[in-house]
Amino acid sequence: TTTDDDCFDDNSGPVENPITWTASVACKEIAIQINDESSDPIRFPHAATPVIRFSCAWAQDQCWYQNGSWDVNCSLASVLVKDLTAIPSNQSHAYFPNLISRKIFGQEISSHDDFVSIEGKRLRMGLSISIERRLHCIREKGKYLVNDLDRGSTTSSRVRIYPMEVVYSTVPVEVATRVLGTVKTPEMVDDYHRMAAAAHGWQQRQKKKLLAALAHKSKKIIVDVDVGAPELLIPEDINDPESPMLAIDLGRLRLYNEESSTEASLDYDDQWCLSLSNIQVRSATVASFCQQSSSDISNGTETAELRPSIRHLVEPFSLDFIIATRIVDENNQESTAETKVRVSATLPRLAFNLNSSSIRLISRLQRQWEKRRSQRHNSLPDLPPSLIINTGTTPTNSSRDDAKNENHRNREASAGESTQQQGISRVIQFDFTAPLIGLRLEEDNTDFRNRPYTSTALLDLAFRGIRGT
Repeated sequence: TTTDDDCFDDNSGPVENPITWTASVACKEIAIQINDESSDPIRFPHAATPVIRFSCAWAQDQCWYQNGSWDVNCSLASVLVKDLTAIPSNQSHAYFPNLISRKIFGQEISSHDDFVSIEGKRLRMGLSISIERRLHCIREKGKYLVNDLDRGSTTSSRVRIYPMEVVYSTVPVEVATRVLGTVKTPEMVDDYHRMAAAAHGWQQRQKKKLLAALAHKSKKIIVDVDVGAPELLIPEDINDPESPMLAIDLGRLRLYNEESSTEASLDYDDQWCLSLSNIQVRSATVASFCQQSSSDISNGTETAELRPSIRHLVEPFSLDFIIATRIVDENNQESTAETKVRVSATLPRLAFNLNSSSIRLISRLQRQWEKRRSQRHNSLPDLPPSLIINTGTTPTNSSRDDAKNENHRNREASAGESTQQQGISRVIQFDFTAPLIGLRLEEDNTDFRNRPYTSTALLDLAFRGIRGT
């Protein structure tokens, strides 16, 4: 038996709110493997060639309380995508054994929250979602109100996505794309269009519910989102340790409620903080990047002194948003009622350090992608129009009718919502501040392997005190 701080009796204080029932589901491993056709169809016609294997662990707990409140906790752990086309003896397998894996190096020391225990085994966390919904208990005339709209609620959402490393390797990505392309049957196309229409309708309904919750004075939404964005590694030649590569780190995203200032609390109901931090782009060789990721090179070596092993093309930067909102209920008949949103953005410092070798590397990667895409397009067999989903889609009559009916219902709902909100004015204010934006351009060695490293500055440009409203 538990008590809920949001449930009060006029005389006895907090009301007991026992758990009605709980449900727990755990799976130590969920695996999906993509296989290609046999590499030797004459000798082994029924054998399959492994391409990619995705695996993870899953755990979920749910609790329902007597007054209608509930909790949900969902976790994904040990998220891993392995490249099964790589030969273990190859150099690429030593540097990049996985296509997607949890990023460990360069992160903070692991805490207890970084792990989940399933059947006594501790697994490293990849994704964690926790939602708690507490319904308020209000007593009027000796009776408790049971209508959600009357008593209100507090919903707390906590999301953690831990940083991952994503390696782009041409062979497994192209083979997986080709294998997945073979499932585009007419039935799959029909299901795709039905699901797309249903997803759009669900999105519109959830948007309406969210706006209604924000407008309701007795409903409170608490958000705490912490996303460690993935780092995308793009080597020019994954089998060459001295091959140049790009490392695009998307940094960290934080979204949470923030206490409003005295001035803002008079005009706005909620204030949110959105922070993007430690976003950066680096260039390096495959060997130097992996070496620096696995050990802290602080004193420098001969190679580090002769030429920088890792260069910041875009130095780490952050972008902060303060969002203040006051959402008015669509049924509000007051003439002065208006929905107000104010967004304040701050970019403290943004610096680009471009050199000729990195620009040439980006150009070569772009040419490689265009060439491979052209080769892949020419090698694919001509598919009937009904099997094409992304471009030139021609669904069957049944899926077309279902999607058309669903879209028609969504348009009618959107039109009705727009009609209801025509009397409510909207005020959106956006402020932007960027104290410093810099650009430095250099001419350096054309050969990434040359020693010593030399460079000549060509341009050094800075913009200061940028503001806008």
